[in-house]
Parts: sequence; structure tokens; C-alpha cells
Amino acid sequence: MPLTLICGWRGSGKTLFALIINLLFSNRIIYSNFNINHENYRPLRLLDLIRLPKHIELILDEGYAIIDSRISMSYINVYSGYLAFQLRKTDRNIYITVQQLSSIDKRYRNEWDYFVECSRLYNGNVSWKMWDFQYIISDKRAEAITTWIITYEKATKFFGLYDTNEIIQPRNKSRIEYEFLKDEPEELWRVGLTITKRIVRSINSKKITKELVEIALIKNGIDPIWKTICYLVLKDAIK
Repeated sequence: MPLTLICGWRGSGKTLFALIINLLFSNRIIYSNFNINHENYRPLRLLDLIRLPKHIELILDEGYAIIDSRISMSYINVYSGYLAFQLRKTDRNIYITVQQLSSIDKRYRNEWDYFVECSRLYNGNVSWKMWDFQYIISDKRAEAITTWIITYEKATKFFGLYDTNEIIQPRNKSRIEYEFLKDEPEELWRVGLTITKRIVRSINSKKITKELVEIALIKNGIDPIWKTICYLVLKDAIK
């Protein structure tokens, strides 16, 4: 089944296109990394990528947050690359939105079936935010190009289904935060305090060890790289 890359600058209607395609032309379950106010929506977690059911739609908004081109040999990129190559055997449709095509793993850049260029089309309104949406769709197999235009008035019917300002977090946010803060000891300690408060109830032992802290971090979806800081925070609290 097809892999569709949807590219365009901010506000050009990338997420809107993915939603319209799925909600108007499919009645299947939709897994996505952003919230959709629809009964077919299922939240996508990283773990889901290795056990996705067949016959579903998958939308990766701001694709670089999961398949960043700069870490192409990471475990998740390697596995998601495998998904791209095996699409036709699983009956999954994948839609990936990006602002810059170069920001996502090259395996996806090479394997697309449809490429959609998104832009806004002047319709007489002074504010570009109220212009119509234009989509130029390239079909690799058919070697054909078609153009869709969705008026702003029609598009507003879908605006209530998602938050266009929702921030898509990178998959390894807690590790990135640690790397940023490791040269700022006071701020590192402050964030460590906050994280420790989140995980402390997951440590069911009076004797604190780094191994127990690491398990608690994993249970709470936080990168284990924080285990030393959280361990020291707990030891300091005990003293």
C-alpha cells in the first residue's frame, strides 16, 4: 500500500490533507502522533511501530520527530525503514508530513508512491491564513501529476478535528533535554528534582539503587540517562 510524503511550509495544509484523505476516503483505524477528534483515532506510541496491526492508516506529523535523517542508523529508523519496504505486504497506508524533505530518513525519501506539494492559493482575502489550499500530487507509478484545490470554507469543516498548533515532541525528548543541561548543573538538578517526583511512586523499596531508579524511569517513559541524577536526588532527600 502507498507511502505518501506531504511537504510544505508552515500553515500550508499538510496535516489537513492527511486528515481529509483518511476521513473522506477511508473508514479504517488511524494511528497518529497528534490528537484527532474522531472515533477512528488511536494515539501512536513508539512501541506501536513494532506491533502495528495490518489494514490501518498511519499519519506521522512532522516526520523528522520520529525518522530524523541525521540519525538514520538508530534502531527506530532502521525498523521504520523496514516498515516502508514492507508496506505492500501489510495493507498499511503511511502519510508523513514534513516542512523540508531532507529532514527525514532517505529510505522514506526514496520509497514514496505519492508526493504532495502543499501551498496556499490567493482567493481575494487579505490575510493569507484565509486563502485556499492547493495540493500538487505526484504519482510515481502512473508518472502523473494532478492538482487539488480545497477552498478555505470547505477546509474549516475539518479544523475542529485537530489542533494545528499542537507541538510534536521528538521521540527522545528526555535524552535531548539531558544533553542540553549537562553543562548547566543547577538547571540539571532542578529538572532532575521534577523527574524524580514523577517516578518516586514507582520505586517500591526502602533501599534505593540505581537499578531501581532506572526501572522507574523506563516505566514512566523517561530515558534512563537520567538515572544517576535521580539517584542522587533521592539519596539527598533521604539524608
